[in-house]
Amino acid sequence: MRRFIEYRGNEMCQIRGKKFFLLILGCIFALVCLASATVLVGRYHWLTHIMLDSSGGKIASSSSQCRSSIGQRFVGEAKSALYRNLSGYIRLSEDATIGEGLRVVSTLPEDDGYFIIWQDTDIKIIFNKEMSSSTVVPENIQVKDEYGEELPLTGPEIDYADSVITITPSQKQMKYCARYTIKVSTNVTDVYGNSLIKPESFSFTTLIPGELTTAVAVEHKEGIVKIDNPSETFPQGSKGWYIKLIEADSPSLSNYVEGTGRILKCYKVDDSDNPKDINQLDRPVAISVPYPSDTKDRKNLKIYFYNKDIDRWELVKGSGDTNPDDNSVTGQVSITNTEYCVRGFVAGDVIENYCNYPNPFKAGKEETTIIYDLVEDAKVTISIYDLLGQLVRRIEIPKGTPGKGEGGTNEVSWDGKNERGRVVANGGYYCVVEADTETGKHMKKTRKIMVIK
Repeated sequence: MRRFIEYRGNEMCQIRGKKFFLLILGCIFALVCLASATVLVGRYHWLTHIMLDSSGGKIASSSSQCRSSIGQRFVGEAKSALYRNLSGYIRLSEDATIGEGLRVVSTLPEDDGYFIIWQDTDIKIIFNKEMSSSTVVPENIQVKDEYGEELPLTGPEIDYADSVITITPSQKQMKYCARYTIKVSTNVTDVYGNSLIKPESFSFTTLIPGELTTAVAVEHKEGIVKIDNPSETFPQGSKGWYIKLIEADSPSLSNYVEGTGRILKCYKVDDSDNPKDINQLDRPVAISVPYPSDTKDRKNLKIYFYNKDIDRWELVKGSGDTNPDDNSVTGQVSITNTEYCVRGFVAGDVIENYCNYPNPFKAGKEETTIIYDLVEDAKVTISIYDLLGQLVRRIEIPKGTPGKGEGGTNEVSWDGKNERGRVVANGGYYCVVEADTETGKHMKKTRKIMVIK
């Protein structure tokens, strides 16, 4: 009897063990089925969302989508494909109202950065979420220059991948040395239908490539700068250059044409995007300064620049109103980061703005520089007389001699010595400058020079 009871007990334990094992196995199978169903449902809704978005559709509003406290843990960015699939439809519904909003995290070029035409090809906008293809369209992305003129974009010029929008504008339409602003409207959304929290924008300045050798025209409403060979015009050691005429306040100069004040701004940008001013070009560039169409006296209009070294306005060499119908005056310049303006050259004059510095000067120890503006190329004779009218020194300059006998500002130095090479005595001397042009014009101007030792 005792053995029978023990046998029955062992049999019951085995039956219970089998049932418990089958129960555990059934639970595991049920959990696997539940997990598979969740993944399939999540994948279905995710793929459905993507396909709807690609065709221009939108997901249902958050108010009509299902919610679950279980799904709260899945709200947020997908850390893996499995995480994304498990979150499924619940994540799509919750992400519409919960979590970080859509925003721009970075741009290329950076805000206030530089874009080198023909060297940089793409403009990139990086978001914190994957973007919706149906909203990445030209209507929602605007590019304008500093004057408010829009740069039209076409569909092929805008591309996107995941969270990056790439803009490849036609560089033939972009201007050199101009500031552009890109604005992204709140109509742009991510793949979950979230719009930008606020309109986003960033700006950049276009540059001339550092290795460019062909002719370049920097043209804006302030004027035109024409450069024959940039790589030979600008100092080397930069990845890009900026040069442009910028409107400036009215210069303190007689006979100045109002509205023609300009500053010729110039700098180079290195590989670290650091700008450095350039004050002297290696070779001249042609500038064209516009003047108001209602300017009455258009005869003998010339471009002048402010020489900071001697605190004086000087005539630009080769300056002239070559095309009156264009309402602009042109000239060849190499001094930058200084003021320019249009001024009427006194009618009938051949010599203007005649002066010398320093005055007085120490003869034998330093030189005085005689400066004069010529309306055109001329033969120049400089004569130095003492107070008794006796000739001390005479300098003759052939017509068209660069920097001494050509149209524009000219300079000749006197070391304070006479014709025999001896230093003159202290006192006053008269300096007479005479100019004769091919057109038969003759002019003579005199000023007093003081000599000290």
